[in-house]
Amino acid sequence: MTAQIVQSLVRTTRTRFSGVYETFDAAEKAAPRTKPVGHNTPAAPNMYVYAIGSLVPSDYPVMFWAAQFISATKMVLDIGGNIGISFYAYRSRLPFPDDLRWLVYDVPEVANGGEELAATKFRESSTGLHFARSLEEARACDFLLASGSLQYIDEPLDALLDRIQARPEHIIINRTPVLEGEPFITLQDNEELYSPYKVFNRAEFIDPLLKLGYELVDSWIVHELACYVRFRPDKVVPHYSGFYLRQRG
Repeated sequence: MTAQIVQSLVRTTRTRFSGVYETFDAAEKAAPRTKPVGHNTPAAPNMYVYAIGSLVPSDYPVMFWAAQFISATKMVLDIGGNIGISFYAYRSRLPFPDDLRWLVYDVPEVANGGEELAATKFRESSTGLHFARSLEEARACDFLLASGSLQYIDEPLDALLDRIQARPEHIIINRTPVLEGEPFITLQDNEELYSPYKVFNRAEFIDPLLKLGYELVDSWIVHELACYVRFRPDKVVPHYSGFYLRQRG
């Protein structure tokens, strides 16, 4: 195991969760004002620069399935992809076509930081990487990736898909807190900022996608992440989850 992977795994243990809330807005209002709330802050783009190019165990099922179709993919929509972390991790390990367009959709401060890093520090390895501040810029994509991001977005994934002109054939969701019990919202403290954080009920998370015409091809356990809400032993996600869905027919 490389030093980068160890560093990434250790980082997950520093994340703290507190409180249980009905809405994102309530969680935001409960956050201490000692540091920024939400990822739309200049500090956010630099949070994961250290991990650029490295992999953790949960990347491998993503790469396994993406390898089956990425060579025929024209456009990837990477929801909440930060500065392009997945792009940089996979570009040298998967058969990206020369004309692949990888579009990261994120909040403006993160997208701005991602563009700056792609044009400077990672210029030689960022060909094909683009950033969007609005989901409508995606228009159409072949492959939608959401890795460790949906828990930060108040809008459900099926609603996000309704805003894309043509739904992707392939959807891969990774590093997402999913349980069999009641969903809830908590507040995450990951050292640099606070953020409302959603934990999903599995059936409520997957069923709307099945109704849109997708089939669940595979799911996996993400062992390197867990959610333990302070002073709430009933609010525990011992491991996160990943899913691969594909349009039926």
